[in-house]
Amino acid sequence: MKRLLLLLLLAASVTLSAATPRRLTGRIENAAGEGVAFATVVLLRAGAQAAGTTADSLGRFAVEAEPGSYTMQVRHIAYAPY
Repeated sequence: MKRLLLLLLLAASVTLSAATPRRLTGRIENAAGEGVAFATVVLLRAGAQAAGTTADSLGRFAVEAEPGSYTMQVRHIAYAPY
């Protein structure tokens, strides 16, 4: 399977800070730099889903979450999970 690359989000875990929900944005790309349409993006806290969204047709996404530490999981049927 192909592997997903995250532009600007290279870490598998994301830390959000401040007291109000924060918006995390990014773009999911394949190895050729093309956006991966309709991939799912999930933020996990202690193994449970805390927030999630689906990328648009260009691979762009935005998700809101409360402050804290999360593991980000990206999936698409044509690629290995990241």
